[in-house]
Amino acid sequence: MSTTEFMPINRLNASSWVRLDLVQRVRDAIARGDYDRPDRLDSALDSVLDSLTPRGASSTL
Repeated sequence: MSTTEFMPINRLNASSWVRLDLVQRVRDAIARGDYDRPDRLDSALDSVLDSLTPRGASSTL
């Protein structure tokens, strides 16, 4: 049995769950100032661009 604690995002939609331990780790990293790093931003932007690029299309940015 997992010890990870989960909580529904809102009471009306119990199928959407949040990992409270992960939320706390991210909040702590933001407070320390080591969450928003250039490499994370680059990775996030790459993911967004990949999701917007049609499959099979080449990107020339």
